[in-house]
Amino acid sequence: MPVYFSGDNWYPVWPESYTVEMTTVLLVTLGMLFLPKAMGLLLLVLQWRKLKSYGGLIRVSLSVVLETVFTTLIAPVLMIYQSKFVLAILSRRSVGWPSQQRGDHRLGFSEAVAAHYGHTAVGISAGWLSYSYVPDFFLWLTPVLAGLVLSVPVSMYSSSTHLGRCLKRWGLFLTPEEYDPPRVLRLLEENLETVDFWSRRAGGRAEDVVADAAVMALHQGLLPQRPLRKRQRYQLRALTYQLLEDGSESLSLQEKRAVLSDPETLLRLHTLAASGTVVTGQATTDGPVSH
Repeated sequence: MPVYFSGDNWYPVWPESYTVEMTTVLLVTLGMLFLPKAMGLLLLVLQWRKLKSYGGLIRVSLSVVLETVFTTLIAPVLMIYQSKFVLAILSRRSVGWPSQQRGDHRLGFSEAVAAHYGHTAVGISAGWLSYSYVPDFFLWLTPVLAGLVLSVPVSMYSSSTHLGRCLKRWGLFLTPEEYDPPRVLRLLEENLETVDFWSRRAGGRAEDVVADAAVMALHQGLLPQRPLRKRQRYQLRALTYQLLEDGSESLSLQEKRAVLSDPETLLRLHTLAASGTVVTGQATTDGPVSH
């Protein structure tokens, strides 16, 4: 109950209410977060002819809902990372920007725990403190706490290629080019299937590019024409002699890539293979080439 008179005060103390201000801040915040998504969905519904190219109204609406849930879960983790970066910059420490892994790689459990154990601990601690001392505030913190506590499984499943293929098969999160691929993308998929066939024929090894004449010809046809300096030619010739004397295991991945990127060096190695000169380990024998 409000207390209008306290102590020797003759004048009433009227209670102050900030309900309007709090409601305004809440509505503005929700509007900034969710209004662009709602407006995008509304514009797509109004342009009903384009709606089918995105999978239909049900799939688009479900995609928006799932994307909203996902961004809500990862927002607290991003907030902690951004705060960490700001503090590191203010303390004049290097933040770093390592290269991203763009291949198909699902985050393992140990990797996810190593990256998010601090976030999980913060979420559990903050939830216990708010529930114990400020229980009325606990429900308001639930979206933030859920993202922190579930940071490990969210990172694991969001990096899952199997889950991505399932969502694509169900028609979720699709662009028009994915729902109905244009002719150029269909031709690309057909050509990639041809490349996969030759890759399987080559056994998936760089050594077999020289061994198989057809694979080598295809590989040479895909190489761009680039001029080489005299120093680079000498380096490639030295790598060729190293390959013939010590075998392919003596070359690093970068050196193998350099050899496979030069059509003249490939032709020289293939000529040696056709003449029966082959190197496996230290000895020179007759048979399929292995470089």
